[in-house]
Amino acid sequence: MYLLQCWCNLSDEGIEDAVYDGYSLRWFMNDERAPDATTLLTFRHLPEKHGIAKRIERRKSSIRSKVEHPFLIIKRFFGYSKTVYRGLAKNAHRLHMLFTSANPLMCIRAGMPLPA
Repeated sequence: MYLLQCWCNLSDEGIEDAVYDGYSLRWFMNDERAPDATTLLTFRHLPEKHGIAKRIERRKSSIRSKVEHPFLIIKRFFGYSKTVYRGLAKNAHRLHMLFTSANPLMCIRAGMPLPA
């Protein structure tokens, strides 16, 4: 039910009413009974109470930085800061080659030996 609330962008009371009124939401939940708004509120506050939200945010920021690092190398080291339209195939090929070139550069910076 919490996923439905996020997907439909509804408040606790709104999703409760929508589940009671709409057959498709009840069918999705595969149950006729639905928790009330206070139960949903308690469920939403559980991660905050146990500090899970901070750990999730820290992990998300760690993954985000690892994913964005190759883009930073391509923009700063290879100078690909502006996209020039040369056709979709040429642009895609150029980006593939730049990302392929960024991998050895990241290995060198990390002090890892390059494969022979």
